[in-house]
Amino acid sequence: MIRFLVLVVLLQVCVAVCAQPQSGTKLEEILRRAAEFRAKDNIEAAIAEYDKAISLKSQDAVLYDLRGLLQRRRNNLEAALADFNRAISLSPYYAPAYNNRGLVRMDRSEISEALSDFNRALELSPKFAEAYNNRGLVRLKQNDYAPARTDFQEAITLYPDFGEAYNNRGLAEYAEADFKAALADFGTASSLNPADKKALYNLGMVNNRLGNLEPALDSLNKAIELDSCYALALDLRGLIRGARSDLLGAITDYDKAITCDSHVARFYYNRGVARFRRQNWAGALADFDEAIEIDPRFSEALVSRGFAKLSVNDIDGALTDLNRAIEINPRNARAYGDRALVMLAKGNDREADEDLKKCFSLDASLKSSFEKLADSVKQSRTHKQ
Repeated sequence: MIRFLVLVVLLQVCVAVCAQPQSGTKLEEILRRAAEFRAKDNIEAAIAEYDKAISLKSQDAVLYDLRGLLQRRRNNLEAALADFNRAISLSPYYAPAYNNRGLVRMDRSEISEALSDFNRALELSPKFAEAYNNRGLVRLKQNDYAPARTDFQEAITLYPDFGEAYNNRGLAEYAEADFKAALADFGTASSLNPADKKALYNLGMVNNRLGNLEPALDSLNKAIELDSCYALALDLRGLIRGARSDLLGAITDYDKAITCDSHVARFYYNRGVARFRRQNWAGALADFDEAIEIDPRFSEALVSRGFAKLSVNDIDGALTDLNRAIEINPRNARAYGDRALVMLAKGNDREADEDLKKCFSLDASLKSSFEKLADSVKQSRTHKQ
């Protein structure tokens, strides 16, 4: 993808420079400096050079488009949008400006407007691989998976080394539970660009889904080697380590994920589950508290905190959490099962039976485990009597 974009940028620079006299004009020198700064990732200096270029040639759509790309890279979306709008007003048939404006609109969550821009880019340039990829991303966000896959396929047909398009097609395939196809596409994306941490993460994700834990860990390890603070990869590696009963290793990964990004509720939730499994009730409760503080409608965290409270004999606190979880998600089978245990602990057998029936109707696979837990609570109640 990087090579592809570099080629596009070089072509755009050529449009701006090659139209000038070949005698080393002032504009040529400015654009060469801008390209050098851009190559060194010195965005501010490159923008300053494009400012100078535009002051000399204010009617050149390509210059605004190039500056807009840099404004987007520095996350100045308003300035980027203004530049792309200006490029389009100057050159209404210039497809890259529509494509790039579509990217800004995606950044701004203006999905329907982004789709319109990518459609227009493709009307003007039917072999524009990047625009197909970007339109596919919009459709992916809209959960419109089949058309998304078609767009990614078209991008790949036009540009067979387009690693990002393989990765994105893999995401659409994963969403449609076509895991083998997703595995192949994530693998191709990673082969085309071994430094693409997202492709490695996705490869780990689909291998985990398929039960291929060793390959999953291998991909996640590589992703984390590329970015030691890749929180999503750390979190997923923690889940896999937990599934393999390496709870200390899992907690270490969750610790690092939280250090890298302390605003993700699921990271605290997953660490809380690992701490609960180690019977660290206080630590688990603290993590569930934090997860719910971040996301008050996190039903699973409420269920888990309710069960943890039940484990430390906070019966009323457990009931409050489980009632709230069911209010948020009335189809959460485990919430009904856990509430049944609370009802049994309170001696409300009729309500417990009703909750168990609801639990099993929603998820029959829970029947055996909750029947055993219910028997355990009843026996504990008998001993106390």
